[in-house]
Amino acid sequence: MDDPRPLRKKITCFEDLIIWQKGIEFAKEIYLITERKGLKTDFGLKNQMRDASVRSRQTSPKGSKGVPGRNIYTS
Repeated sequence: MDDPRPLRKKITCFEDLIIWQKGIEFAKEIYLITERKGLKTDFGLKNQMRDASVRSRQTSPKGSKGVPGRNIYTS
């Protein structure tokens, strides 16, 4: 019987984590959105949104430290 789950790639560094990769995409989108007319001049909101998008990406590698030798897989 075949396993219906997709093959999992072994994680060797935090850049391999799907959540980290999605965080990069999310931050890029936020930067593009905050350059639009309404948000471009609202520096407080623009900076707050940008900081939050970067912060979400910075916290995901912390969970990938784990125990040495432990296998961590993407889903």
